[in-house]
Amino acid sequence: METLSPQQKTTPTRWYIQIGKIVLLLLLGFVGIVVLFFTAYFGYYLWLGKYGDATTQQELAKSFQENFTISPELRGAASASVVTQPIASLIHDHNPRFGNPDATVTIVAFIDFECPFCQRAYPTFERIKETYSPATQIIFKHFPIESIHPHARKASLAAQCAHEQGKFWEYYNLVFTEKKLDEESLFSYALKLRLNTRQFNTCVDTEKYAAAIDQDFQDGLTVGVRGTPTYIINQQKLEGSVPLSAWDDAIVQSLQQ
Repeated sequence: METLSPQQKTTPTRWYIQIGKIVLLLLLGFVGIVVLFFTAYFGYYLWLGKYGDATTQQELAKSFQENFTISPELRGAASASVVTQPIASLIHDHNPRFGNPDATVTIVAFIDFECPFCQRAYPTFERIKETYSPATQIIFKHFPIESIHPHARKASLAAQCAHEQGKFWEYYNLVFTEKKLDEESLFSYALKLRLNTRQFNTCVDTEKYAAAIDQDFQDGLTVGVRGTPTYIINQQKLEGSVPLSAWDDAIVQSLQQ
């Protein structure tokens, strides 16, 4: 029987070691390229965010914001999680309400009808209205961010005119379910709700509730609202399209106080 020399016995082992080294080097090289690419990509966007023009910065802010539309004019403003102003100071006769007026928990909702995150938050907020209406009072506040949502103010005016005829929440539902804010659609919602269309059209065309919407927006600035959606539960502030669990925690905490 032929006997293998020590050198012959170690050859296969050395062959596999060499292959393993090559594979490892290839993997390390690939990882290095990926890291380099994403570092350069991220650095490029940081540079754009700092030195790009206003339009570019606005688009970047929008793309990096996952749950919350920040008003460009209020970007960088500090936002406290607790509101110190009395909630009663935010409630005016023109504000639509839902729920129990004698409830110990008040939810103030600052909404922009054109805000994509208000749209995303709509189903969750509907569940909150249905679940907690016996124990809470919900106050609606208009916060149209006109610089980036050109149709928001008109939608607010129309919704407030529907409120004049006792149909605010029905109109609110149509805006978020139909998802169209052109002038023709805004007037078609009034037809669907069988509003007095002459009264509604005059109300919208004359911007009858412009001062009320301006008051809501100013109230938002007073309590540190930076964008939409923003909710104030008694004194606690929630920003953005938050999960149902966060709502439950905040409301239960307020009920226990």
